[in-house]
Amino acid sequence: MSVYFDHPQHAQLAHSLNVDLLNPAIGPGARVAVELDVPTARALARAILAILDSAPPELLADALVTVPAGAL
Repeated sequence: MSVYFDHPQHAQLAHSLNVDLLNPAIGPGARVAVELDVPTARALARAILAILDSAPPELLADALVTVPAGAL
């Protein structure tokens, strides 16, 4: 996964929050890219935090994955 703020490739914006979801094991074609304007990016961040805050702790513990250093 890569998250950065830069010029978008497709969105009609000067800058956007860009999220690239990758699966290197499958190859460069296994990619989903999302370009968000600032209000939408902030709303998505709030929604993610809200759902994580409301999830039962035992479910969160089951969802932990070890990510190698530098993979994000």
